[in-house]
Amino acid sequence: MLVVPDIEGLDETTINNTLSSLGLVPVIEYENSDSFDIGEIISVNPAIGQSVEPGERVTVTISSGSSYVESENAMITWWNVGSGDDDWTFYNPYIEDGSLFIEFSSVTLNKSFSWLDTYGNGYGGGVASLTDSFDITVPVKVHYDSIDVVSGESMALTIEVPLSEFQSDRPTTVYFDLIGVDQSGNQFHIYLSLSMTW
Repeated sequence: MLVVPDIEGLDETTINNTLSSLGLVPVIEYENSDSFDIGEIISVNPAIGQSVEPGERVTVTISSGSSYVESENAMITWWNVGSGDDDWTFYNPYIEDGSLFIEFSSVTLNKSFSWLDTYGNGYGGGVASLTDSFDITVPVKVHYDSIDVVSGESMALTIEVPLSEFQSDRPTTVYFDLIGVDQSGNQFHIYLSLSMTW
């Protein structure tokens, strides 16, 4: 028989090495928690000090932080939209339940178009990436009041990015390629870059 060792305060790599060296199988899971800081152990199952058989799985649940976190500061840059001055007024981005949200209280574009319902779910779409080369992308949802954008008219919208596919809990820069369709039926792209501090 073995005893699950005290692994409190250890990082993931050390937890894996400690359990493996004893002949146990470490299983690391992550969970949002408002009670535990990022990286802190929420639970160990079987519990620390409990007797176990060699080869038994030990599940360690680690906090991925609060389910809601607001960025401290953010800046956005955009290009390739209209021919005149566009305006993107937004609130500080936040992370909730594993997704990054950017809420725009007022967006005024100098181009009329319709959002492309990329995924057939009633949202505008496009992709996001952690690099400007868009080598690894995740799908984004554009929540809008109206699918049609009228040049010079203000609208509110929200961009939602699932962070689990990025494998980054709190990205500091995200690049967006949002897709619209102009009045001739041609697709075009709106590129945004968002920089944040947490």
